[in-house]
Amino acid sequence: MKFFNSNTVLGFIILLVAFFVFNPPLHEILSWDILAHYIYLPLAFDQHNLVMHNAAYLEQVNETYHVTPVLYQFVETPDGRLFSKCTAGWALLQLPFYLVAEVWAHLAGVKTDGFTYPYQVMMYFGSWFYAMLGLIFTRKILRHFFSDIYTALLLLLLVFGTNLFFMYYSSVGQSNHFALFAAALLVWRIICFYKNQTTLNAIYVGAAWALLVLIRPPDGIIGLLFFFWNVTSWQSFKEQLTWFFKTHRRITVVVGVTFFVLFLPQMIYWYFSAGSLLLNSYSNNNGEGLDFFDPYLVEFLFSFRKGWLLYTPLMIFAFAGAVVMIRKSKQGRAFSLIAFLFLYVIASWTCWWYGSSFSSRAAIDMYPLCIVFIGFALQGLFTSLRRKIVTVISVTLLACLNLVQTYQASQDILDLSFMTRAYYTSTFLQLSPVTPEQRNLLAFDRERAYVEGFESNKKNYACVYTLESNFSPPESIGPEHEYATEYFIPVADYIHKSHAWIKITWRYEGAPEQLTGTLFYVAARYKDLSYSWQGYAATDNAVYVDSGAHEISFYYLTPNIRTTRDRLLFGAMKNSGEALHLTSRRIEIFEPVVDYQ
Repeated sequence: MKFFNSNTVLGFIILLVAFFVFNPPLHEILSWDILAHYIYLPLAFDQHNLVMHNAAYLEQVNETYHVTPVLYQFVETPDGRLFSKCTAGWALLQLPFYLVAEVWAHLAGVKTDGFTYPYQVMMYFGSWFYAMLGLIFTRKILRHFFSDIYTALLLLLLVFGTNLFFMYYSSVGQSNHFALFAAALLVWRIICFYKNQTTLNAIYVGAAWALLVLIRPPDGIIGLLFFFWNVTSWQSFKEQLTWFFKTHRRITVVVGVTFFVLFLPQMIYWYFSAGSLLLNSYSNNNGEGLDFFDPYLVEFLFSFRKGWLLYTPLMIFAFAGAVVMIRKSKQGRAFSLIAFLFLYVIASWTCWWYGSSFSSRAAIDMYPLCIVFIGFALQGLFTSLRRKIVTVISVTLLACLNLVQTYQASQDILDLSFMTRAYYTSTFLQLSPVTPEQRNLLAFDRERAYVEGFESNKKNYACVYTLESNFSPPESIGPEHEYATEYFIPVADYIHKSHAWIKITWRYEGAPEQLTGTLFYVAARYKDLSYSWQGYAATDNAVYVDSGAHEISFYYLTPNIRTTRDRLLFGAMKNSGEALHLTSRRIEIFEPVVDYQ
C-alpha cells in the first residue's frame, strides 16, 4: 500500500485517459455543439470582429470544413446579425492553446483561419488538459473531507464507476469537461475562503464563479455554496446573511465586482451582436427550454432512454450520502441543497436527454459534489465488517456494470440516443454486435423517418383519429385575404404516443394551376409560439396533388412535443395570383402500432 495514494492514483488516471484520448486518429472536435463555444476565437483572431452581420462567414467555414449540417448553434436577430447560443467561457479557457496553434500554423505555412490541423490538435489537447485539471481540483476537495487513501479510492470510483470515463475518450471538447473543472475550482476556492477569509480569496471565488457561468450559465447555482457553506439551521442562515450583507459587506462586494468585471465582456458581446446586455440565447427555440413547473425528474433519473441512475447506478450512493453528510458535516445541508437545485434545473430542460451521450452528460458538472456524497455514504456504511463486505461487493459490481456498459456504448451496442426498455433488456451485458432484430427495438428516430417518409413504413401505423371540416361557403385566400382561418387541436387529446404521422388533405375549387403561390403549413405551438413549423407547396416532392379530386395532401411528423399543453396548428396562405377557394380540410392521425420508449 506504500504506493497507493491519491497522487499515484491521479497520475495513473491521467496517463490512462491520455492513452485513450490521444490514440490516433484524433476526433474532429470543432464541429456541431462545440462550434458555438469555439467560434469566439476565430472571429477575434481571424476575422478581427466578434460581430457577425450575416451568415456569410459561417457558411464559408461550413463549405470548407463541413463542421455542421445546419447552423443551429447560432441565433439570428431581426436585422440579420448572428450570435452564438453559447457563452464564451470555453473559448476563454482555450485561448492559450489557440495562441500556440497560431504560432504553429504560421511556422507550418498552413491557413491561420482557426480550423486547420494545428487548431484541431491544440483544442483537443486543451480539452484534455482542463478535463484532467478538473480531477486535480476534485482531489483537493476530497482531501478536505477524507483521508488520502479514501480519496484515492473515491477518484477511482469517480472515473471508472460513472459515465465520466466514456465522456473522457468519446466526447473530447464537450463543455461538460470544462464545467466540471470550473465547478471543482469554485468549490475548492470556497473551501479556501472559509479557511482564510481574505479579500484575495474572495476575488478567487468571484473569478471562479464567473468562469463557471461563462461556460454553462445554469451551473452558476453551484456558486450559492459560498453563501450557504456553514448553514445548519434557520438561525445560522440568518447569521450567515448578516455576516455577508452587514458585518462583512465588503467581502460580498468584492465577490460581486469580480464576477461582474469578468462577465462584462460577454454582456458587451451580446449588446453589439443582439442589442441587449442580458439575454437567454436559447429563447428563440420554442421547442426546448426550461419548464420549472413541469420537470422531468422521473425520466431524467430512471428512463431507459437516458436515465442517470440506470446507466450510472453508482450515483444511488450519492443520494444516500447526502443524508449521511447532513448528519455528519456542517456543509451537508449546503451541499445537498445546491445538488438538489442543480438536479432540478437540469431535469427541467424539456430535452432532458441532452442529445447523444452515454447516461446523462448534464449531470457531470456536479460530480465534484456527488463524489463527496458517495464518500460520506461509504463511511456511513463501513460501520461493521458485514456492512463493509456488502458495501464493497455492491460498489464493485456497480462499477463493473458501468465499465461493461461503457464498453457497450463504445461499440454501439448501447445506443446513445434511442434506448428503450425492450432494447436494454435484450442487450443487457451483451458484448457481441447487435442483430437487426434487436435494432428494431430502439426508439423512433425522427431524422431517419424524415428521410424514409410515411409510406415506406405505413404498415407499422394505424389511423386513430380523423377530423374533417367542410367550408360552406368555401374559404378564399389570395392577395386580398392571405390567410385561411387557422385550426388548432390540443396535443393532450390526440397525441398519446411518442410520435404520430399526420396526413393533411385540403380540397379546393378550380384548376390545379391555382395552387401556385399557395403554402400549406403545420406547426406545434408552445404558449402561442410556433416550433417545428413545416410549409408545403404543390411543387414539393413530398406533396401529392390529385387534380381529378381537386385535393392536395401531405404528411407531417410530430416533433418532440415540449408539453402536453401544446397545440398543433394547421393553416394555409396565398399572397399572389388568383384567389384559391378551399372547400374542406381532413386531418388523419396515425399512431405507431408498437411504440418502444
